[in-house]
Amino acid sequence: MSSTETTYAEFGLTRAEWITETPRPLLTVIVARDGQRFSACCPELDLLTEMDTADAALADLLSMMREYAEEYQADRARFCRSPNRAHHYPFIQEILRCADLWELREKVSVRFGHLHLSPIP
Repeated sequence: MSSTETTYAEFGLTRAEWITETPRPLLTVIVARDGQRFSACCPELDLLTEMDTADAALADLLSMMREYAEEYQADRARFCRSPNRAHHYPFIQEILRCADLWELREKVSVRFGHLHLSPIP
């Protein structure tokens, strides 16, 4: 038995079970520096925020995601009919299953980068 298989076994899982039962990120967050400020966006939900630090931008975006999910759920019929919001519903369901922002954070894949703007011709 390899050391990797031993690790799975420590959790009482086979490799196949580990792969299928380990949660994978559901949403993407891109944090980028914009001069002296930091922007964070979630492309799947079309949400964007800007704050003084990368951590603050990420925290603010996670809060926005939760608030948006609650708003979406409260007026689900309208959002589900909207052509630019209807596809958000599976994400909304997953966000609302999170007990707190930490659980939501576990569903997010965070990437860091820089903004690259091209001049408009």
